Amino acid sequence: MSLYFCLLGWFGLIFLASQTVAKLPHNYRFGVNLGGWLLSEAWMNPMEWEAMGGERCPKDLTTCASSEWALARKLGQRNANKVFLKHWKTWFTQDHVDKLKALKLDHVRVPLGFWIVEELVEPPSEMYAQGGWMELKRGLRQLTKAGFYVMLDMHALPGVSTFKDYFAGNVTSEVHFYEDHNYQRALTWSVILTTMTHLDPDFENVVAIECINEPLVNGKRTPGLEQYYADFVIITRIIEHDLSVECEADLSVAVKRLASSRNIIPALQAAIPLIPIYAAKASPEISTVQLIKKLKSHINSTPSNKTTPITEDQVDNKISPLRKALYRKRNELLGGRKALRKRLNSSKMKSAFNVYEEPEESYGSATTHKTCIATTVMSKRWQGGGPDAASMASHTLGPAVFDDHMYYSSGSVAAPDIHSYLTKMCNDENYRKAQQNNEVPYGHGEFSLATSFNATDDELRAWGDAQKLKYSQGRFWTFWSFRVGTATNPPTTLKHPRQWSYLQAVESGLLPRDPSQYFDPSVCRPYLNKSESWATATDNFPRLEY
Repeated sequence: MSLYFCLLGWFGLIFLASQTVAKLPHNYRFGVNLGGWLLSEAWMNPMEWEAMGGERCPKDLTTCASSEWALARKLGQRNANKVFLKHWKTWFTQDHVDKLKALKLDHVRVPLGFWIVEELVEPPSEMYAQGGWMELKRGLRQLTKAGFYVMLDMHALPGVSTFKDYFAGNVTSEVHFYEDHNYQRALTWSVILTTMTHLDPDFENVVAIECINEPLVNGKRTPGLEQYYADFVIITRIIEHDLSVECEADLSVAVKRLASSRNIIPALQAAIPLIPIYAAKASPEISTVQLIKKLKSHINSTPSNKTTPITEDQVDNKISPLRKALYRKRNELLGGRKALRKRLNSSKMKSAFNVYEEPEESYGSATTHKTCIATTVMSKRWQGGGPDAASMASHTLGPAVFDDHMYYSSGSVAAPDIHSYLTKMCNDENYRKAQQNNEVPYGHGEFSLATSFNATDDELRAWGDAQKLKYSQGRFWTFWSFRVGTATNPPTTLKHPRQWSYLQAVESGLLPRDPSQYFDPSVCRPYLNKSESWATATDNFPRLEY
């Protein structure tokens, strides 16, 4: 066992189990994902993707421009910025806000890629379109004006969090998120999101931040993930503590936990020069002087968790060139931190950015009405629920939410017929398991009408009713997605648009116009307590087939 894992286990003993505080708004119940907007997934909009310059390579997605990363590299930075800006402005508009509002939905989940904080991107190995932050703010303004609550979803993580999947931002077999360097980058990202949630008026209706989407289902392949969950809670509450945000929990506990991880301090150090940059994008511009002073004070008063730079000689020759590049970048950052701090504190830099020499002033009205946000992660069930599965349950401090996703369309959950689907769904016990694991509030942040068989419209209505009935036992449900694009003819990656688009499903009569209503509220009655071999043979979590 490595020293790292020994230390990780020791640090884990520091954390005491805490009671989860359920503080999502009471009417955070029925929503949709803004899928395909600020994080494009080529399968969702195949015709537009090709018009943008993207490509299709169904036999091996890694061989063509099938992801945001690959398309940006193909187009070059300037053209990628232009192409994606057009996409962002047209994929989600005021018209969509109005339509979703008319359907009585109350919240949206916004999938994001880490590159929305452009300074986190590490060229030349990483390249993504720039400019998404201002489009996020535009969308948040529209959603806030319409009265929607918002969950910001850290969907595509630094270093790539899953194998060969569109949502990771880079379709690749190289998965390196589960390493200190990328955990730190993700935590820095969360600092920016949390800070702006409380300071930027455009983020007024953000009530939750989710720190990862669908990690690898095998917990043995995600070392450090539960520690990352704990760190995410701590770093979120530290920001809120220093902004004097109201919370049911004692946020000073987070300050005491600072030394419990070797990733929090580096993440805060990296965030400090970025906070003023994103505060300056608010209107009116926000002062972050006091926040930065407090964060520096925490860093200076916390016992150092020093890490020894890893030399290239210590890196196994079999490790990929990308990973070697990340090690080199990490060592550069470790070596250059003192120089960076010195430069940022120089009189020239202070004068240029007008940040560290500003007069002390209050944060204004941005924090007077906000309470602490709900830290959100995937439930333990996602990784199988066993001893290797990561859970935030014993690390919560203040409001928390546990997300779950269920897709039957891969065929590995139930036999390919409506009887098996309804038997499995109507007897589903995932909510009960979540309660046993102290993972409440529990909700479903993604689901669809997709099936692994050619379902009739009546069968799809029954399938939708059963899912909504079961998921309403939890705190909320959020459909994937609010829209999809136009399928190619003949269809390739997107074969059943009505099953993935909430707007199309309602328009086609597959879902009721009122999300609280059902075509048949007794749909589960004939299936309750019935044995179904597929229902007990596996509790796996299928990858998507669209």
